[in-house]
Amino acid sequence: MPGPGANGRRQGPLQHVAFECETFDDLLGTYARLKGLGIEPLWVADHGVGTAIYYEDPDGNIVEINVNNYVLSVSLAPPTKNEFRTTSVQ
Repeated sequence: MPGPGANGRRQGPLQHVAFECETFDDLLGTYARLKGLGIEPLWVADHGVGTAIYYEDPDGNIVEINVNNYVLSVSLAPPTKNEFRTTSVQ
């Protein structure tokens, strides 16, 4: 049976699992939905590149719900022939 961790909370066999939201609005919507059910976060963290809300499940496991703060708008597909065109200076 899992015992208390260093922070005094009961610690489950799984330390941490994470779920990623697509947008910050999705993350806030999830927070509001869970709060409406009486589920409060343990802590919130701004990691710079991402924002995360941490919860504890009934078994003492930490559940992270996060979102990337920056959207990668670069295509990872190889460029087409037209993307290699250059303009000539007159």
